[in-house]
Formats: sequence, C-alpha cells, structure tokens
Amino acid sequence: MASILLANPCGPYPLAWGENVLDFFGSRLSRGQGVFSFTSTSHCWALYMIAENIDAHTTVLEYSHLEEFEEELKNNYDYLGIQLVGIYTPMVAKMIEAVRRVSPKTKIVVGGYGVAGLDDPVPHDPEDIAGYILSNADYVCREEGVGFFRRLLGDEPYERPITQFHMPMGGTTIKGLDFLPPTPVPTILVALGCTGGCEFCNTSAFFKAKKIVVADPDECYQFMSAAMARVPRFGGAPPPVNMTLFDEDLLLDKDYVLRLGRNMREGGLIGQAGYFCFASMRSLAQYDLDELAACGPDTIWVGVESTYEKVIDQDHKFTKRAGSELAEVFKGLHDRGISTVASFILGLDFQTPENIEQDIDNLVALSPVMYQIAPYTPCPGTPFYKRVKEEGRLLPEYTWSDIQIWKDDVFRTKNFELGEIRKVFNKAHDKLMDHNGPTVLNMHSVALSGYQRYRNDPRIHFQKRAEYLARKAQGTYPTLKTIREFAPTREVREKVEELEKRYVRLLGQPSLGQRFFRELVFQAMKRQLKLAERGLTEMATDPPVRWTYYTPGDAAPPKVVCRTRKRPSRLQFLSKPIKLVANL
Repeated sequence: MASILLANPCGPYPLAWGENVLDFFGSRLSRGQGVFSFTSTSHCWALYMIAENIDAHTTVLEYSHLEEFEEELKNNYDYLGIQLVGIYTPMVAKMIEAVRRVSPKTKIVVGGYGVAGLDDPVPHDPEDIAGYILSNADYVCREEGVGFFRRLLGDEPYERPITQFHMPMGGTTIKGLDFLPPTPVPTILVALGCTGGCEFCNTSAFFKAKKIVVADPDECYQFMSAAMARVPRFGGAPPPVNMTLFDEDLLLDKDYVLRLGRNMREGGLIGQAGYFCFASMRSLAQYDLDELAACGPDTIWVGVESTYEKVIDQDHKFTKRAGSELAEVFKGLHDRGISTVASFILGLDFQTPENIEQDIDNLVALSPVMYQIAPYTPCPGTPFYKRVKEEGRLLPEYTWSDIQIWKDDVFRTKNFELGEIRKVFNKAHDKLMDHNGPTVLNMHSVALSGYQRYRNDPRIHFQKRAEYLARKAQGTYPTLKTIREFAPTREVREKVEELEKRYVRLLGQPSLGQRFFRELVFQAMKRQLKLAERGLTEMATDPPVRWTYYTPGDAAPPKVVCRTRKRPSRLQFLSKPIKLVANL
C-alpha cells in the first residue's frame, strides 16, 4: 500500500503590510482595530480532506520549517503532495529540490490554486521558478484533489462520497484576550468553483466558472453534526458555534439552503450552531430574510466590491453584484441577528481620488460587522490578470511575493499613482473603526437585534434562534466596558452606552460571572494596549508544526502531534515540548 506525505509550503511566513497573512480575522475581517481585533488560526484543509478520503498510509505535515520537511522526507514516501500557494512559489521550488536530493524516488504532485501561476508566470521570475517546478514535478493537479489522488493510486471506486468527519477545527479569539482558549470553528467544504465568473476571482478561473459540489445538503448536515459532537463543552448550555461552510456563493442554490435549514431544524442544530457562508446580492435577492434566518446562517459574506452598482457591472462584469438595494439588505440581515462581512475593492477602473471617498463612506454607512478591504490585484490565471497584461499595465517588478491582496504596486491603476491606494486603504479602516467601532461591538449589537426580533416568536425554531443569539450577546457583553473606556471616538462611546442600556432592557442585569469577566477583560486589554504603545509586535508568522497520521481502514480519528516553537517576535515566549493533542 502506498505511503503519502502531504505538505503546505514551509515557513516561517513574512508579514504583509504589518499583518500575519495566515490570520484571516486579524489581517482582513477585523483589521485596524488594535487589541479589539479578532485573531484566528486556520489549517490547510485541502490536505486533510485528501488524507481522509484515500486508502493509503498518509501523513499531513503542516507549517513545517524546511529542515523538518527534509527530516520527514527520510521516511521515503511513495508520493509527496505539495499545496502550492502563489505567494510561496519560491519555497515550493526549494521543497522540490530537497525531495530530489533527500528522497529521489518519491513522486511529486503539485496542486492548489497557485498552479495557475505556473502557466502564466509573474513578470519578474529571473530564476524561472515556474519552469523549474513544471519540469521537476511528476504531476500537476489542476482539478479537485481527492479525485485526482484516487485515480493516481488506483483507489477505486473513484466517485465514492467524500467524507469530512475528521477535519481539524480553526479557532478565533480577540487579540487582547488571546490568553483565553479560542472559540472553535468547524469547517466544511460544500463546493469548489463558482459560476459567477468575476474577472478577479482565482477560484472561479481555476475551475473554469463551474461549480463542483462536494457535499450535498444531507451530507453537509452529517458533517456539521459530527463536528458539533467534537466541540468542547464546559458545562451548561453549549457555546454558540459558528461553522464555516465553504462555497463561493452558497445561497445561490436556494433548494440546497432550504434543505440544509430543514435538516438543522429537525435535527436540533438550530439554537446550537449557525454557519458562516459566502453570498452575493444576486443570491440574497431570492429570499425572504426571515425564511433565510430560519435556515441557520450566523454570518454572511456579501460581495459589495463597490457601492456604485451600475458602473461596477458595466466596467468589470461583476454580475453577482446585481440585486436588492445594499442598505436595505444589510439592515434586514442585522435585524435578524445575521452578522455581515462586506468585501470591498480599492483601485477599480472607474474609481478616482474624487469619488472613492464617497464609495468608502457608503460602505461605512452599511455598518458591516466585518469587512475585507482589498487593493485590486491581478492574480495569475484570472481574466483580470490577462486583461491588464494585454493592456501593458503589469509592472515588470511584479514577483511571486506580490501574489496577495496587500499590494498596490504591481500594476498601473487607471486613476491612482503608485502608493496612493495604500493611503486610501488605511483611511477606509480608520473610518470603519471611528464610526462603527470594533467587530465585537457590532456582533453584540446584531445579536441583540436578532434576539429582540425573535424572542416572542411562537415558532420553535425562532425561539431556539433567539436563545442562540442571547448567548452570543451574553458572551460579548463583558467587552463593552473596555470598548467604552478606550473608544476611538465619541460616536463609538455613545453607541456602547446605548447598547449597555439595551442589553439590560432585553436580557436583564449582567450576572456575577459576567461582571467578574468584564473586569478581567478590562485589566487584560489595558495591559495589551500598553504593549501595543511600546511597539512590541510580531515580526513574522510561525504557527506550530503539526503532524497528522492517517491509517487505512481505521475509523478512529487520525493521530495528531504538534510542536510549538519560539515565536520570531520582539516578545519571546517559552516553547512547549512535543505532545499529543486532541484533533481540534
């Protein structure tokens, strides 16, 4: 039986515009909020999904250093699969060189969205890294990975279901409270690709604007239930769990969402768990929002991109953007206890220094709970990359480390000088913080709104939803005192004071435990603020290296080993010895 090693690019990983690129919440969704920003850990889920679904002795090696990777190669695996991420393409080349030197008989498979850059490389690739990888990899996977490995190994039947019972969980916490255990975030892949075909979208381009369903509604519910059973509980009611369902536009398939919602209601998940999903204005337009709330969403990512709807569709063919009026949809979601993520692009062809300020102000007025502000960046393999390349707008300095959203100097925008977009980027985050306050405050506000709407609803699933939202509000309440004390503006301070009164009116006086935790939060965040003022910040990202071992035919969870390193930052922490940990 074959032996397989699956690995992501080796670290440590450099920061981008001062942030950890692997921290989805800290670097994107709550960026610019200081100690109130959320911080998150995540995993290379594709590797774990492949490992769970092939009949082979498989090791997943995640976040290793090159020397650890080389040591693992000495086990003489039959196959190595490397997840290629565009920004780390040079590291993948180094890993391939190590394989040829340490374990020359191992067959190399390179896959992931980054392979799109191998066929149409960045302008600045003097060492021809793309050519080296294509010449030295034995296989390049340009499709869904589980099916590819099954066919490669002769692991029949190839079309059998893909399971997700042992996927690792991510986690989130607030930066100033990172001494507390993170909130677990189970993650489930629903589908790959997207039919929307937005010109900037790498995932849509990779799968040629097609959607590949990985888990139908019944399977998705099974995986959600299995994940819920693994969430740690500390007595009393379970914590409100927000699962991530990956699908580029889950809500577009209304029948899927309604069936999943029915499963959640009948199976008792409503009231225990909600889910995060991606959506669009086009897909949201199909729903009565109470009907949607009954299906279990906790947080919905809405692709706003710009508030100038007609122009963005005309100039950039963002067909997903068509739909109902933005402000109406955002308010409707918030009123029903559904948090929002608004994605927004800077540097679109029609944006100018004169009109972009109003575009940003329109975004701020939506009061999104979270947001992703991204300079428009052409990613190799996308129609946008091909277009600006043909127009001669790519800069010759554009190299592999620039394949990320925190760049404004890789191509010439139509109306901004190099470096101007970053100033607008910073201003947008400042405005969102100064007018709306941090994400945790807006989560609290939305949870109270949903609770108020559904607390007296006679339908049992809405009663359960109200209980879920009440627990979210109770969990975020202890942060209000600190936010009020250190609010960036009077506007935010007044918002906190109004929410404190509203909380008491709806849920009563805080408990003794909440008051104690409120003071603990206050003291902890004061200390973190002092550290931040002294400039004690991380210099790079170096997550714990993790080995996960899968045994063929073994229904038990895979064995997991983690090793925490000293963090390469100005603040040094003691490293912990190697130990077995739970598969979370």
